[in-house]
Amino acid sequence: MSSHWDTIRSIYFIGMAVTALIIFFFSRDSIKMRLLAALLIGTTWPLSFPVALIFLFF
Repeated sequence: MSSHWDTIRSIYFIGMAVTALIIFFFSRDSIKMRLLAALLIGTTWPLSFPVALIFLFF
């Protein structure tokens, strides 16, 4: 069971880092707002990243 939890946790943290970087570089606000957006969307990436991508493309 512990091995499964470690795998899930690793996937979540990798996704969080990738999402935060993408949001940080594609946002066009001040540095503080970019960091806040990257932090919030990165933390909740399984639900909020697809929505952020839709807004990014339209």
